[in-house]
Parts: sequence; structure tokens; C-alpha cells
Amino acid sequence: MNKEDYSDLNNKQKRILSSLIEHYISQSEPVGSKTISQSYIYDLSPASIRNYMEEMEKLGYIYKPHPSAGRIPTEKGYRFYISELLKRLEDRDRELDFLKRKFDELNNNLTDFLKYLTNYIADFTKKTAIVILPKIDTKKPKTMDFVKIGERKVLVVTVYDYAVVENRIIDTKEDIEQELLIKFSNFINDKLSKRISLDEIRESVLLEMKTLKELFDKTFQTIQQNIEEHLLLIDGQDYMLDMPEFSQIEHLKKIFKAFKEKAKFAEIITRSIDRSDIKVFIGGELSLDINNVALILSPYSSADNLRGAIGVFGPMRMDYYNLIPFLFSTSKFMNEIMKG
Repeated sequence: MNKEDYSDLNNKQKRILSSLIEHYISQSEPVGSKTISQSYIYDLSPASIRNYMEEMEKLGYIYKPHPSAGRIPTEKGYRFYISELLKRLEDRDRELDFLKRKFDELNNNLTDFLKYLTNYIADFTKKTAIVILPKIDTKKPKTMDFVKIGERKVLVVTVYDYAVVENRIIDTKEDIEQELLIKFSNFINDKLSKRISLDEIRESVLLEMKTLKELFDKTFQTIQQNIEEHLLLIDGQDYMLDMPEFSQIEHLKKIFKAFKEKAKFAEIITRSIDRSDIKVFIGGELSLDINNVALILSPYSSADNLRGAIGVFGPMRMDYYNLIPFLFSTSKFMNEIMKG
């Protein structure tokens, strides 16, 4: 998000702009000076507010969608509003306590908890929820198990950090019996438990289990493929169908296409997770060729300081006042459980 000081606004304009944005977020309709005077700022007349709004329109914070309508915020207006909210972030103890209880109920199972968390955020916010796991070192899996599923077909089950599981089927030239595959699994997992790298394990396979060289080589060649698919969880896309901003089918198609290309979407997001600050991306800042959208991201860190994030995706007209502190508290809890 662009950093600006908004020094071109005086205090009264800031109050008016914040009130206008809050009303527009809740009602999804242009806001007039009379509404602000009657419902938000009682010490200013509609005429005074109208004058201030005309000045803010010239400065690019608001605009009129129609000549006879009230005004709605621009991207610049939203950025001002969000910058004000970020100055007074506070923990939401209620959310923290709830998540702690849920994590305990799931027996501290991180995989189950992350799936639950993504669904919970979507239902709680009525927006599309996004949970990004820290980058996984694919050359250091936790375990690898090999299972015969047919003639010359072996299922390889690889478990990585954060309990991420990847299944792949390998076709082999020779048929391999399950008894030998069990020995091979034990051989590989013994090496992995001693933190031996896959490159070193490959050398050991060549020396001690040559008959399985082809199987390991094929597994080794594909081990980094598609792992990014497991690092991005998305839930709540259906909520967009009820939002007026997404009433155009072509607009929705672009968004769903971006979500479908998980690896690319995760890469765009993770490039921006460089600090512990909450980030809010508006419109073109997302580099997705999608207008009138916003993404709130709150980062967290793993024990080895690799970053992930929790986020909410939706229209620019989002309830930032509640969403930002909610995500801030949730990512704080993720910091706790990821660092043990």
C-alpha cells in the first residue's frame, strides 16, 4: 500500500471522509452531505460539509458516480481510511481465546486447524478467506512412503513441514513387490529422520538399493512439482455472488481464474510479505487485472522465520474497521502456534 501523509486534508475533512466511507461500506450507496450531518457529524451543517466534499473531490479522495448522486470513495480515499485504522490496532481477546480453544479441540493438529481457520474466517467475515503457509523446503520432507497400487505403479506419499501431504503416482519399468517397498520406505525414512538431504539419500540408494534407483529418481525429479498448490487455502468464494460489485460475470470469471491458478496467486501475494505489518492492497496494486477489489493480509512467522499470511479478499467496499483488527489478532495467534 502506498505511504502518504494526507497532509492535504484538514481535520474536518478527515472526519467527513471517514464518515462517508463508513456509511458507504454499510449501505453501498452514494453518500450526501445531509446524511453525514444528520447521522455522523452533528456540529457541521450540510452546506459546510458539501463545501468540504467538493474540495476532497478535487483532491481525488471521493467522486460522484452520477451528477445528481452523492459521493463515494476512490482508491485514494480508501487508502486514507485504512491508514487511520492501522494507527490504532488492538488485539481482539475474544477471537484469540476462541481460536486457542478450537486448536486444543483439534488436538493441536495444524492441518485440521488451518482448514477450519480458513472456513471460520470466510463465515465470520462473509468474504473470501485466504491462508498462506510459509514456503516449504521440498528437499527436506519429513517422511516418504511407497505403496504398490497396481502392476508397475507405485503411490508415493510425502509429508512436509506443517503436515502438508503430497501424493504422486510413479510408473516403473519393473514390477516392485510391496515387501520391497516397505523396506525402501523404512530405508528412506531412517535417513530423513537423521536430517540427511535427498541428494545424499540418492547416493545411498545407488550404493545400497540399486534395484530401486529408477523409482527414487522418478520421485526425486517430480518432488518439487505442484507443492505450491498445498501452500494456499481459499474458502468463501461463494460470498462474492451476493455482492453488487461482482454482478458482472466477466469480473467474477477473472477472479475465479486467479484463485484457480493457486501457484501464481500465492506467488503474487508472498512477494509482498516482507515485514510483520498488515498490508491492504487495493485495485491495481494486486497486479491481477481486476478492478474494485481489495485484499487484506496479516503476516505471521514460522519457527525458522519463514513468513505466511492470513487474509480476506473482497470488494474495496469492505468493513476494514472490524476486518483489520480481526486479522491482526488471528495472525498473532498463528505466530504463537507456528513457533511452538
